[in-house]
Amino acid sequence: MGLTNKELEEECGCEILSTHNCEENHLPEHLRILCVELDESDSQQQWEFFSIWFANKSDVAAGEAEEVGELMNLSSVKINYCPFCGENLEAG
Repeated sequence: MGLTNKELEEECGCEILSTHNCEENHLPEHLRILCVELDESDSQQQWEFFSIWFANKSDVAAGEAEEVGELMNLSSVKINYCPFCGENLEAG
């Protein structure tokens, strides 16, 4: 279960340039810190905190998803600092 970077790029319509990994993130399959390029014509790069959640057996049983592993939610927000370790992402 989980999305590859290529699949995530297709889902969010962006290009992933780099990834910030830290030990404080205990859910790396669900919560990712990525530097992305949003619009190729502008070359606008920014760090985003991605929340990615997949259906489990309970979600399927409740009728909220058709199968286990189905993408339930994908959201992101622009950030300047890692919410886990506090590193200034813009400085790197």
